[in-house]
Amino acid sequence: MLVPESRGEVRVSQAGAVMAALGDTVNIQCSPLRAQCCSVSVRALQSHSHTNNTMSLMSLQLFLLALGLLVRASSGEISLTQTPKAAAVDKGASVTLTCQTSSNVNNWLAWYLQKGTESPKPLIYAATSRQSGVSSRFSGSGYGTDFTLTISGFEAEDAGVYYCQQYTSRPFTQ
Repeated sequence: MLVPESRGEVRVSQAGAVMAALGDTVNIQCSPLRAQCCSVSVRALQSHSHTNNTMSLMSLQLFLLALGLLVRASSGEISLTQTPKAAAVDKGASVTLTCQTSSNVNNWLAWYLQKGTESPKPLIYAATSRQSGVSSRFSGSGYGTDFTLTISGFEAEDAGVYYCQQYTSRPFTQ
């Protein structure tokens, strides 16, 4: 996973190197600058350079990079504003819902539909990608701070509560 829009340098502190035998679980406590995490638990599967079947994790930053993870500094909670708050829609009509974020989330935005007491159903992810099995009536657009969900040819089954959610920065907010 690559997290876009890293805001400045991210420093990670760790208490020394960690040694582990192949197959062991390695627990690393780290302290990212201004972030709300973290403890990383990893199973050592293989080592390219090892001595007596041990693996040295000399740099937590390189270790995380090798796993494809990027620890990112948090700059506060992102708020979202959706409009309209409510709408009465005729069958067959086209509906556009908007979602505005308080700061740039690139395309890290999802749309959900919740019907009654059911769990929210994911519709759109990455701002424009339709979740598998979701009708082509639903389409998403936008980038940065302004996003839309369009329902073309509204059906009775489309009635419910729609949520947008950013997932570029923890806590993920709706």
